[in-house]
Amino acid sequence: AKPDCGVGELADWLDMDISTATRVLRPLRAEGYVTIRPSATDARRREVRLTAKGRRTLSKARPLWQRAQSEVIGELGERRWESLLTLLRAIA
Repeated sequence: AKPDCGVGELADWLDMDISTATRVLRPLRAEGYVTIRPSATDARRREVRLTAKGRRTLSKARPLWQRAQSEVIGELGERRWESLLTLLRAIA
């Protein structure tokens, strides 16, 4: 959604430290789903971008994720699902 997202920004968004985000990105980069390159405006900053392969894979995966999430919500019910999310946010 944000083409100039830095590794630090991504780490913040995912609630993890930069070294963990870098480690998580390593296999995605190796498989060609993302690129990581220095920023054009700040040499200290590394930007993460989805490749064409990454965008294709994401567009295929998104409906599968939505279906799986709908199935879980269907099993738990909306109220228990919201309770689960609240508990998970509390321990994150």
